[in-house]
Amino acid sequence: MKLTGKLAFLAFFCALTAMPAAAFAQAPGPIYRGFGYGNMSYPQFQSFNNFLNTHPQIASDLSIHPRFVNDPHYLENHPELRQYFANHPEIARAIKSDPFGFMSAQGSYGWQRGNHTGWYQGWHRNWYPSERSNFNTFLGQHPGMARELYEHPDYVHDRDWLRRHPEAQQYFNKHPGVSDEFRRNPHEWVSHESFRPGPMRAEQRREYRREHRKERMEQRQERRQQRHEERGQRAPDNR
Repeated sequence: MKLTGKLAFLAFFCALTAMPAAAFAQAPGPIYRGFGYGNMSYPQFQSFNNFLNTHPQIASDLSIHPRFVNDPHYLENHPELRQYFANHPEIARAIKSDPFGFMSAQGSYGWQRGNHTGWYQGWHRNWYPSERSNFNTFLGQHPGMARELYEHPDYVHDRDWLRRHPEAQQYFNKHPGVSDEFRRNPHEWVSHESFRPGPMRAEQRREYRREHRKERMEQRQERRQQRHEERGQRAPDNR
């Protein structure tokens, strides 16, 4: 009897431990396995990693728009990616079948940390500290532009404004990472603690303070006048 009970308990325990594995095996969609994606191996991932690190603009595009891998027009304009897919059909099938999932998995293998000298400034999303500092230095040399962007961040999308400030357009052309991130969310950029209208020159800062001091004085005077009028209305008529 004791042996039968032990065997029954062992069978029950094995059934319980097998259930999660069976459920996982039946789960739809791609399966992530340690150093691979689906049936792909880590060396295959590393191959694509190396390709992205030597083509930072493509890496930037795919990190933002993974669906570009299925865009014939994009592939036509980027023959190096088209050729890479032709030479690596397994990777091509994996990324084309699930571009968003593949790029998310690919990111975990460090494709943003390659040996290309321009990767950090060019397209990685965690470049904020150094690039913000670089951009603030540029704005410090153009205080009027800094003030305009601080008050109207959407000017970065205004073609007329960019034509009036060719130095801004030139800077964005030289720093595509800054351009992409700033254009994606300009209000977030100017609200960041590192963004200061303070790259303005000292005399402009003093003028700015004088204007605000004058505005506050006018507001206080208006409030005093309003209180005086209210007291006059409440005063009894002694006539």
